[in-house]
Amino acid sequence: MRSVRRQTIADWEVIVVVDGSPDDSADRARAAAGDDERVRVLEVPHGGVCRARNIGLLAASAATYVTFLDADDELEPPMLERTMAWLDSRRDVAAVHCTAALIDRDGRGGAAGTALLTDVLPRYVRRGLWVRRLRDDERRTPFEAVLALAGIIPSVVVVRRSVLGSVGEFDEDLARASKTLISSCGWRFTRR
Repeated sequence: MRSVRRQTIADWEVIVVVDGSPDDSADRARAAAGDDERVRVLEVPHGGVCRARNIGLLAASAATYVTFLDADDELEPPMLERTMAWLDSRRDVAAVHCTAALIDRDGRGGAAGTALLTDVLPRYVRRGLWVRRLRDDERRTPFEAVLALAGIIPSVVVVRRSVLGSVGEFDEDLARASKTLISSCGWRFTRR
């Protein structure tokens, strides 16, 4: 919640969905929220990440934009302002995503500073029915490479809420869904 409170805009709402956690996560979330009316904490029986995201989406039904910020992720202060302004200026775009930086628990990046996710993970593009890894000398990472192995982290995606309403919920039947991959919760991406 700290990184959301540090945003350069003040018009936001946080919906914390505590998914049946046996520890004191709900109490810690309520304590962090304090008397901030922009923060709601919802406790639900464990149902998995896709169900938790669906519950959060239902609670955010009046939102214009949504993102899915996992407890171990943070946003840079201008992230929401910049992505929402970009989406406001391009009504034909449904979602925007940013580059993720990997940091440790102390807020430190790799040896040369903060490591970008695209510098750490291999990059792949389609090749017929398979994928091929991009060579190191292929510096440009096409958006397709992010989707080839479902490498989009939800915390760096801002989506129009209206689009999410029209494409349906996350697929809760995907029991082994990774918390870090959007497609593991059943989103489908198509090219026009």
